[in-house]
Amino acid sequence: QRYILNGEELMKRWKSLLCLYSVVCMTLLAACNSEAPNTSQIAEDDEPKISLDYGIIDPYPETIEDMVLEYKGSPIEVTVMLQNGDVAAEWGVLLYMNGVQQPYKFEDQDMVMKSTKLKPGERQDLRISFTPVGGKAGEEMTMHLMTVLNPSFRITSDEEVTYGNNHKLAQMLPYRIIMAEDSPVPLPEIMTEQQTQELPDELHEQYIQTDENNQTIDLLDNYVGFQLHQSGNDGAIFHVKNGETLNLAAQGFGKTTKYRVSLYLDHELVPIREGIMYNDMQIETGKLSTFSSSIDMSAYSPGSHFVYLIAVPITETYTLDIMDAIKTDSAILWIE
Repeated sequence: QRYILNGEELMKRWKSLLCLYSVVCMTLLAACNSEAPNTSQIAEDDEPKISLDYGIIDPYPETIEDMVLEYKGSPIEVTVMLQNGDVAAEWGVLLYMNGVQQPYKFEDQDMVMKSTKLKPGERQDLRISFTPVGGKAGEEMTMHLMTVLNPSFRITSDEEVTYGNNHKLAQMLPYRIIMAEDSPVPLPEIMTEQQTQELPDELHEQYIQTDENNQTIDLLDNYVGFQLHQSGNDGAIFHVKNGETLNLAAQGFGKTTKYRVSLYLDHELVPIREGIMYNDMQIETGKLSTFSSSIDMSAYSPGSHFVYLIAVPITETYTLDIMDAIKTDSAILWIE
């Protein structure tokens, strides 16, 4: 179920790197060659499905090696194309620089997620500019360009129990950012905190499959998963009384990878701990890594909200051999 891709057919058709997901299973897929990178989200059958082609078209990278932008002291400017598929949908555009949320300007307005509603087959080109967060002259940084499906969707009834495919994240291969000058935007404080234990068998067993040759496959050999739980609540829907504190536990497991993790409430970045927005976690094979977070809910109105994590892989140097960024499903939060 995780990989559904006819790579040869797609590469012949697009002559590009394709990062794909189907709204049926909302699973990220990838295939690549030496041609220009792009993204596409496709369906498994002939019925109309929500889908999107997107990517940076100016400057247009002719090959994967051209996926490079340089900061020379002035904001970097790019044009992001959004080509909607056969079903009307809303799309939000996110940037992350070395795992840190990257603000950008669109039509002279500062934002972190520009959202746009597109009709079937409609295309929109977004001209955006940004000054990389952090980074010193001579360094190379990694930029992730991602999209979020229907970011404005919000549950308003207690009869609804899941956000389903809404708020799902898709991504393309990361860009290399060359820093010719120091960035005037400082890197925010980042903590490194986690507790590590053996991966529980009941969790591990969910990722064990048997192939057609009756061979056992451990999906965690090449996969990382993240979960977000409310402390003291085994349910999928979170509840907190107005003015009290929401206590959360974030967990990661799978292939050994370092991730920079951030927490969001109603799409807004919120502190993980004492004003610190990011936590670096070292995921280890066969282990379950956990950190806790508390959110003061006194500033939020009663009613329906949502909360999630975004975890972006970070490496010492830029590389295409990198795991996917991960967004947990938006968890329903009721403030009572």
